[in-house]
Amino acid sequence: MRKIYYDEDGEEISSYTIEKIDTQYYIDTEGKERRWKGTEREAEDGYTSLHFGIAEQEFPDIEYPDDYIMDKLGWVMMGSSCYHSPIIHKPPTQAQIDKLFDIGKLKWLCFKHKDSYPNWEKYKVLCT
Repeated sequence: MRKIYYDEDGEEISSYTIEKIDTQYYIDTEGKERRWKGTEREAEDGYTSLHFGIAEQEFPDIEYPDDYIMDKLGWVMMGSSCYHSPIIHKPPTQAQIDKLFDIGKLKWLCFKHKDSYPNWEKYKVLCT
């Protein structure tokens, strides 16, 4: 049986939107989760992936905030619609490693190397 969700105005929200809000977020370099701060309706109407929306909320004055978060800051992207594993573009901090371990995702962490995302645990020597 399908569960039905409603927004603050009583309008139906898709279960996919609720799932996106729950699963798509970042882990910053201090190990803190950075999640969607808007409403369910804004998430449903405005974004295919919430990662860009979260990046816009965190850095509204930067032209490509999602690239900034991944390439410059080195945050971990969780719940990507393209990759099932968490991904990172820089070597992870100890706080990120600890957070991923705590939530059972460390063994799945993948990092950007050239044009692919190898597993960090297996190929971390390439990440230095």
